[in-house]
Amino acid sequence: MGWQDFLDPASPAAGANFSVTTGSFNADFVRLVSCTATLTTDANVANRLFSLDFINGRSTKCVRHSNTAVYTANTSATVFQWDVAHSLSEWNTNTPVYVPLNYILLPPGWTIQLTVDNIQVGDTITAIHFVLEKYWNPDNQ
Repeated sequence: MGWQDFLDPASPAAGANFSVTTGSFNADFVRLVSCTATLTTDANVANRLFSLDFINGRSTKCVRHSNTAVYTANTSATVFQWDVAHSLSEWNTNTPVYVPLNYILLPPGWTIQLTVDNIQVGDTITAIHFVLEKYWNPDNQ
């Protein structure tokens, strides 16, 4: 049997992606139900793609969750929500960006990462919030 948990981690430094390993969640397996985060881009001219990645123990991005839009310089405080409730990516001007999330169990040794492709020195990821389902392996009890 699993239980629900919430996590509000500290934001990474400007110009850095955020990552957390599944082993740090004090459970044998985790399932991400939703994640919210805010992306603000600096003035450097570049197209960014913001995604939520599941990375295995061999550093392979096995699952990538992103919408099809790129974000340009001076994008201010765009809120993203990845969740299992949405089956299509949705985004309208001045609204949050909703992105579908694969509902899969992640074992220890995996990484959940908020990734900004082509990240620039002043880009920030803030207001990170996770809703998780956690499970013990009954064979380990």
